[in-house]
Amino acid sequence: MSPEYELLALASAGVQTVFVLLNLLGLPGNIAALFIPLFWALSGHMDWNVFYSVLLLVAAGEAVELAASYFVGKKYGVSNMSFFASVIGSLIGGLFGAGILLGVGAVPGTFLGAFLGTYLYEYFKFSDHKTALKRGIATFTGRFIGTGMKVVLGFIAVFETWKGLTAGF
Repeated sequence: MSPEYELLALASAGVQTVFVLLNLLGLPGNIAALFIPLFWALSGHMDWNVFYSVLLLVAAGEAVELAASYFVGKKYGVSNMSFFASVIGSLIGGLFGAGILLGVGAVPGTFLGAFLGTYLYEYFKFSDHKTALKRGIATFTGRFIGTGMKVVLGFIAVFETWKGLTAGF
């Protein structure tokens, strides 16, 4: 492998890693990271099967994040509307948190927003602090587990891309 190509492969892995870390800010980082192997497959420097495996990992990450948040919440009685409120709260929390500590605040803002979205919806609907708190914590927990799994799958996708770029050289 030429030094230039190796440097490009390394830079691609670095950019892809940054994209994967954007998941922690509530952004679709794995989807953005998918453009790296797409570029390399379109340019003919990587086999399309590698791109398809990365695509499958990204799709699995999105599904796992959504499913973990949804099913952990369901286990504790979170309604579909309350789940929707947690998603909206997560987006708002991430946006407001992004202005704190040079963007690092978006990480806790995303999770806190998911909790507050569920808590506020449940509290206004049932006027029961204890139930709203329990369901808010369940949504927070599901979001945390789902995001963690999504990041892990994203890093596996980065590794698969790296293997695809360096295969045969």
